[in-house]
Amino acid sequence: MARVPGRLFGTVYRPIVDVHLRLPNGRQLFVPAIVDSGADDTTVPASILAAQKIGWNTLKPAPVPTTTGVGGSVEQRVCAVAARYDGRLFCTRVLVVQELKISVVGRSDFFQTFRVDFTPWNENPPAVDIERRN
Repeated sequence: MARVPGRLFGTVYRPIVDVHLRLPNGRQLFVPAIVDSGADDTTVPASILAAQKIGWNTLKPAPVPTTTGVGGSVEQRVCAVAARYDGRLFCTRVLVVQELKISVVGRSDFFQTFRVDFTPWNENPPAVDIERRN
């Protein structure tokens, strides 16, 4: 579990997993992603794709052109990828947002493929149990 400095209340823990991405240009990389039960879809920062030579203007528009979260509404695009966790494919496309700082995995794909139990989050230090669904 990742421990990161919080901006308001000191150190906070965040449930972060390493996600393996295979990009349309054949490149592969691991990216950290927050396990976010409030996120609808897996979303990655545009900066990760830009560093792999995939430009914002080459991405397809998302079916819903904007997403709204704590920071307000932002434009989103779609990128075809193979996203895996623990060796198991959980999605074949991700949303891409320019303003995002870290990837998130969400309910429509990650939580459909894996059972996530936040019960151990109350332990010290906090933990999350993630198991494959059959």
